[in-house]
Amino acid sequence: MVAYPGQRPMDPVVARALADQKKRLPKLDFGPLTGTFVSKHSGGRPVQVTKVTGFYGFAALIFKTPLNEDLDGAPNSYAPPISVTNLAPQGGLVMIETSIKNATNETGTVFHADPKLNTFQWTGVKSAAAGDRLDQRDFLKDSLGRFPMFRPAGDAYAAYYAPQTAMNGADGQAVNPIEVPYAALSNSLKRHGRVELGDVGLAIRVSTGASTGFIYADAGGGASTSVGECSRKMIRNLFGGPATTEDICYVVFPYTSAGAVARPELIPALLRGKLKDLELFGNADEFVDRCANPQFGEPLDVGRRFIPPAGFRMTLQQRINDQDQLARVNVEAALRRWGAP
Repeated sequence: MVAYPGQRPMDPVVARALADQKKRLPKLDFGPLTGTFVSKHSGGRPVQVTKVTGFYGFAALIFKTPLNEDLDGAPNSYAPPISVTNLAPQGGLVMIETSIKNATNETGTVFHADPKLNTFQWTGVKSAAAGDRLDQRDFLKDSLGRFPMFRPAGDAYAAYYAPQTAMNGADGQAVNPIEVPYAALSNSLKRHGRVELGDVGLAIRVSTGASTGFIYADAGGGASTSVGECSRKMIRNLFGGPATTEDICYVVFPYTSAGAVARPELIPALLRGKLKDLELFGNADEFVDRCANPQFGEPLDVGRRFIPPAGFRMTLQQRINDQDQLARVNVEAALRRWGAP
């Protein structure tokens, strides 16, 4: 078993007084959130979301999912393709997205020589029907009559298309996934969880205690159900490199949006305000447990690895107990780091 540093025993009288005080405080309510949620938009596994509510208007959502990289918003996300039959970047440009198709709402054969056959819409890049700095080749005309827009002339990435995220930053540009920890908001989470663009949350890597605040700055389509899409910055904050298949705990706070413009600099203050509110409830420990453990209806192996430390022989129950203990310690430390009492 893993040994953790001991704490000085609390005076019994003080301990009883605190316990009595907690009994008189209101309680948080935990329950499953209705709706369909998956870890990624293609081939993802089901994700169960826990809804947390309490007096004083407290509301939060908790779920666990592997992370999947969303690169919309980077200045070099998308480059103009060579032709309708060769979608490789023009002029030897190197883009960080894997295909220009990812900037549309369709897959498969997206572009046609005859634009009347195009049924797609531009979603990952800014577009317009008329104006300066548009790539007006026929095969790039979407079903709304719009063409992809280039970044401003004189910009270091002027040869690339202007990226688009569901929110703009204060500079009027897309939110950069290389610099800002953001998550992509699915329509399912918006509709059932009342989450809006600009709302903030905390992501915790339970196995290590690494954590990052984030903002919902991008969004999926009208039928989207994925809850695991996020920016490269968010992934790097948790893993120090590319994401693994490990489940990450999301703690999302609806009704925290600061407005129509993304304000990532407000993430720490908004999280502190919401997490500090946990001291108003007598069962805040259950909030920690819910972050550390599988959610309602999930298999008991979700988020657990069942791998003992090297050189140790353990029963399955010992492995579960040991990992659960470590997970709880890591979650509690992460929550405190961001403002929980």
